Amino acid sequence: MPRGSRARLVSIGLMLPVLIPAFLSAETPATAVAATVKKPMLFVARLITQEKLRPNIDEMLQNAPSAKALGAKWNASNPAWEKARSVITGRIDRIADLYGDSADYTAMLQSEIDRTAPGAQSAAMAKMLSSPAGPSILRSQGMIQFVSTVMADDPNGPKIGDPAWHDQMRALGTRFKDRAGAAFPPDDPARASDVQQYFGSPDAAAFRNLWNGVVGKIGVKLDGAINLVMFDDREAIRRELDAAIATAK
Repeated sequence: MPRGSRARLVSIGLMLPVLIPAFLSAETPATAVAATVKKPMLFVARLITQEKLRPNIDEMLQNAPSAKALGAKWNASNPAWEKARSVITGRIDRIADLYGDSADYTAMLQSEIDRTAPGAQSAAMAKMLSSPAGPSILRSQGMIQFVSTVMADDPNGPKIGDPAWHDQMRALGTRFKDRAGAAFPPDDPARASDVQQYFGSPDAAAFRNLWNGVVGKIGVKLDGAINLVMFDDREAIRRELDAAIATAK
């Protein structure tokens, strides 16, 4: 092989380790959106599921046979109550984590982005999320999704506009803020006007539709898996509940 040809091949070979990873990691607007919303959406769906199941979990704890001897001392103020609740909520968290790491979730999220924000809409969404106001918009939409879904799913909830309705909305908003730190970037109060302006724009519709579609589909998956786990693990759950209740004073 001529010396010049060999030199050119060596040069190309040295370039390949740089060029190939750069090519493989090329990001489209849709994949950029997916990377940004994946964790927050899973968090909100998990929080909605836990909130929806809260009355059922509390009823299960209150009626646990091993708690009867405690009488009136067995309630949510008892330090052992949260330990007993974690027997159930811990399983919900593990199921959510497993689904969040699955290829099924990745594919569903990408499909929903393609459906609700095709082409230029994905580009606009990616640009918004990477803007200075993006983190605050993302956080605000997460809280809106959580509060509105929980309140809409409560058949015994207060009527819209009643004082109790406003109280519930504020309480859920506080609950979201208390727990959102791990999944959402910090809020920037200086961006409040930008957030308000975005949600009043036509672009916000695609973002809301994406959240509704993805969070709703995650919720269906979690509900199905939780029902199976509660049945399959019923003996282990009973033993763990008894052990937690036994620590009550």
